[in-house]
Amino acid sequence: MGALTSAQVTALTTSQAAVLGTTQTVGLVSSQTAGLETADLAALTTGAFAALTTGVVSTLSAPQMGALTTDQVTALTTAQAAALTATQAGGITTVQTAALESGDLNKLTTSAFEAIATGVIAGLNSAQVGALTSAQVTALTTAQAAALTSTQTAGLTTSQAAGLESGDLNKLTTDAFAAIEPSVTAKLSGTQVGALTSAQITALTTAQANALTSTQSVGITTVQTAALETADLSVMTTSAFATIATGVVAGLSSTQVGALTTSQVTALTTSQAVALTSTQAVGITTVQTGALQNAALAKLTTAAFEAIDTAVVAGLSNSQVGALASTQITALTTAQAAALTATQAGGITTVQTAALESGDLSNLTTSAFAAIATGVIAGLNSTQVSALTTDQVKALTTAQAAALTTTQTIGLSSTQVGALETADLQQVTTSAFVAIKTDAIVGLSSEQVNALTTAQVVALTTAQSNALTSTQTLGLNTTQAPTLETGDLSAMTTSGFAALTQATVAALTSTQVSSLTTDEVKALTTAQA
Repeated sequence: MGALTSAQVTALTTSQAAVLGTTQTVGLVSSQTAGLETADLAALTTGAFAALTTGVVSTLSAPQMGALTTDQVTALTTAQAAALTATQAGGITTVQTAALESGDLNKLTTSAFEAIATGVIAGLNSAQVGALTSAQVTALTTAQAAALTSTQTAGLTTSQAAGLESGDLNKLTTDAFAAIEPSVTAKLSGTQVGALTSAQITALTTAQANALTSTQSVGITTVQTAALETADLSVMTTSAFATIATGVVAGLSSTQVGALTTSQVTALTTSQAVALTSTQAVGITTVQTGALQNAALAKLTTAAFEAIDTAVVAGLSNSQVGALASTQITALTTAQAAALTATQAGGITTVQTAALESGDLSNLTTSAFAAIATGVIAGLNSTQVSALTTDQVKALTTAQAAALTTTQTIGLSSTQVGALETADLQQVTTSAFVAIKTDAIVGLSSEQVNALTTAQVVALTTAQSNALTSTQTLGLNTTQAPTLETGDLSAMTTSGFAALTQATVAALTSTQVSSLTTDEVKALTTAQA
């Protein structure tokens, strides 16, 4: 057979070609096969075709290759497949695609594989795709990659994942990408993930998103952020979420943030937390509140913290409130302050005290104010105290009142002094009591004066005594009267002295009486005298 000229081989009839056996075809050489007409080549039995040498197969023309029957394509030996060049592979037709055995397909050289038409690539089944070598997967052209359908990509294996070039991967249609097994997407590198298009990111299935590891999520880019669907974002593992770049976290929408699971919120790193802007912080929900770790919460910028919904602020634990930075405390909006409950207010620390703005402090509810620790109350400055509402002053607990120092009481106004409950007033230390300004002391009612302890009466300064009006002195009782220092008694105005009850005057000691001024003596009423 090898002695035939190429002209004689060309002259073979299809009938003659059909009866050639392996004994004859094995002797054919490449110089002869060039003359084989496509019809004659297609007439060869599968056995005769399989007997062709690799040298002959490797010199077939694209038209000859395209003329092969599906049975002949199936009959290709692995050696023949490995011998195919780009010329032959480029001739493979869509009709022949299904006939390519996986074992032969993965023997194609990368150059031969690259030459396969996109239509043929699109016709491969998942088993054929799954049989491709990593080198062949890497050799995929962008056109071939773009031609892959969900049928082919569903066949990709974990061992092939690393071979997918980023340039090919991002050419996959969204349907093709969504069909990739989650176990395969879990093997992509951060670089491969970073190369995905926004459309592919949006096409991620929840199963694929859930399969992402920290290796993949670290590759997500700021360009892809907006494309992440909330359903996909919320199924990411905490380890995957924690490795998302801060720039990506800063690009999340409020809706995306609101969709995060409590586990993901807990997994927020301090770096991610500090990257959150008001856009993201406004999306934090009441369900997520308790999951915010103190360290992450304390890293929120003031702008981000100010944007947190009041209901979320109201859901913070006292531990979370206690962890807030002083700048965050200062950044509290009046609405947020008004939303604080006793739970949160009880967490305010002495370190945070000075950072409380007067406007926020005065917006605390009375129950919240009453829950503030005594150490915090003792740390308020006079400006903060002067901003308290009368309801807040009334809400002071006896423990809080006892904690007041001169720094706080000097800031009390007459209106606030008048709002002090008698039980609280009695708990004010003498040093704090004497610090009450004279224009504030006049706010005391006769009932409040009547409730003063003897120690407080003794501690009255001459200026305070002088400021007492008939309204206050009317309240002095027989127990308090003997404790009035002579200097304070003589400093009283005549109208203040004249308002003392008959019983109170009668309780004065001889020393006190002898210290009275002539004006006070003149002011004695007939009942007092």
